[in-house]
Amino acid sequence: MTTLDRLLEELERVLKWICVALVVGLSVLVFLSVFLRYLFNSPLEWADEVVGFFILGLTYFGSAVACGRRSQIYVELLESFLKKKPGALRWVRVLTDGVVMIALVLMVLVGLQLCVDCRTQKTGILMLSYFWVYMIMPVGVAFMLLMMVKRLKFDLQRGFVTDNSAAH
Repeated sequence: MTTLDRLLEELERVLKWICVALVVGLSVLVFLSVFLRYLFNSPLEWADEVVGFFILGLTYFGSAVACGRRSQIYVELLESFLKKKPGALRWVRVLTDGVVMIALVLMVLVGLQLCVDCRTQKTGILMLSYFWVYMIMPVGVAFMLLMMVKRLKFDLQRGFVTDNSAAH
């Protein structure tokens, strides 16, 4: 196992723990907010904003984990026709992964530009710069890109598997 493989495995492990922490944080904040709002008529005014940030982070970081496992949503129609032709299946996956990786690079660039453009705007309650809120997108997409590199490296080294569970 190379250093890159170890780093990508560690990144995937850290991303999973970040997702766990975000789900726990979401659950606690929503429960606490509802509890305080309906029992004491004293809501946490900032909780809704933080819950939105957590959902945004969970979306992008969870998508990165899904990319690494080839468990994101995609159309399997072409692959189902090519299962009996492993060589063709290999190149279709390389081609589609390449196209997706190009799209992810563009998303990182556009996301960074969005962060810069919105850096002076502040959130309504916490007065946090939208730069930090929107930075979740390019960082999460960059993680998706790294996880796709991990997956593609695995596929090229060990052959392409059609079962999602064998890729991790």
